[in-house]
Amino acid sequence: RRIAVGRVVSGTVAPGHGVLILPGNRLAQVVGFAGNEGSRASATIGETASVELEAGAVVERGDILCSPDAPPKITAVFDADVRWLGRGTLSTGSAITALIGAREVPARVASIHHVLDASGAHRPASAVHEGDVARITVRCDATVAVDDAKTLAATGRFLLVEDGEIAGAGVIDASGYPDQRRTRPASGDVVPVLHQISALQRGARTGHKG
Repeated sequence: RRIAVGRVVSGTVAPGHGVLILPGNRLAQVVGFAGNEGSRASATIGETASVELEAGAVVERGDILCSPDAPPKITAVFDADVRWLGRGTLSTGSAITALIGAREVPARVASIHHVLDASGAHRPASAVHEGDVARITVRCDATVAVDDAKTLAATGRFLLVEDGEIAGAGVIDASGYPDQRRTRPASGDVVPVLHQISALQRGARTGHKG
């Protein structure tokens, strides 16, 4: 059996529902609820549930189960408005860990767009100091499943971790970046390969025709 335990942040989940497991881009079927939840008919927003998936389903810590019809975006880069609480400064190239839901992903600050000053105005900055609110771009070492915070706050927030300690919090805006899930096949494991030689060239090299 494969059991996924978590909190429902949007919609409803029930036996018979098909779900998309992200960021791995795998489809699975919900067969019921596990343990003493076996008799429940569904779980809805705000409820914690132990969802039993069909045999063979692969689910890992930090994965998101969602409707295939309205999935979060898959991306390795996003913009964010963050409040930095770390003891040092945050600058372009700074290594951090992004804690998005239950998934921890190594990441770096790709750029700093501006810092919000006391008057509420944006000012250019090359570094973010303790207590600053700033607009930055985060580039993760692996793809993550996120929503824009204005669309679904629960999956549009994240924490910044430095040296094992919470060093900031932010809200995500991935609207300016493509959904990488839509450019990958349903298996999530196979990628297209562009052949660099034509059929005629291949035949000339191998001596085969047709």
